[in-house]
Amino acid sequence: RLNSNWRREPGNLWSDVTSFTVTTNDSNTASKQPQVVELVLKNRTVVEAKKPVGGMEWFEVKSDLLSKFRGSAVMLLGIGLIERSFHMASEVQLLSNQQRELGRLAEFWRSDFSGVTTISTVSPDRLVIATHGGEVSYTIAQGGVIREENRKRGLDGAEGNVKSVEKFELGKSHLVTFQGEALRVNTVNSAGEITGLRLRVIGKSPVLEDKVQTDAN
Repeated sequence: RLNSNWRREPGNLWSDVTSFTVTTNDSNTASKQPQVVELVLKNRTVVEAKKPVGGMEWFEVKSDLLSKFRGSAVMLLGIGLIERSFHMASEVQLLSNQQRELGRLAEFWRSDFSGVTTISTVSPDRLVIATHGGEVSYTIAQGGVIREENRKRGLDGAEGNVKSVEKFELGKSHLVTFQGEALRVNTVNSAGEITGLRLRVIGKSPVLEDKVQTDAN
């Protein structure tokens, strides 16, 4: 047997537990046959399956040194952590999506203010601007910003209006504020505290902040 525990070594045969009573021979009956208990080897040991663990993966590596010493193949069992790499990939993808949404938001903001005629602050979370072609509103929503445009179909508006809606998904880690012509997006932590400036657009002049800054004012 190569393994110190026969149950861990695949291929070993074993029987079910059998109950029996030990009896003694009668001294006056010399011809009495010895007691026989049959043990049927009907079970076979198999390789124990490794239980899956979240964020981990089992693997085996052959050890040439130990195999040479023992005279048979010796496999070393290892476990790899993969949860962190998955989380990192998800975080990178999330940041990439947020950066794309910030770029789209800045592009629309610059375009809308290039033809602005009046600005109306309906509430701290809603800004309405009038342009030569119609009206555009920006509303701060949970996890992002919603832009609604009511554009005149004809030059005189006789053919009715066309409405379009754009939503910019920024996630809970961003705080958006409107300051006149300025759009400001700050990064916040889990406690809701501002940790840095991510995006600032003033009229046609965009300022993109890719790195977190300590000055959040």
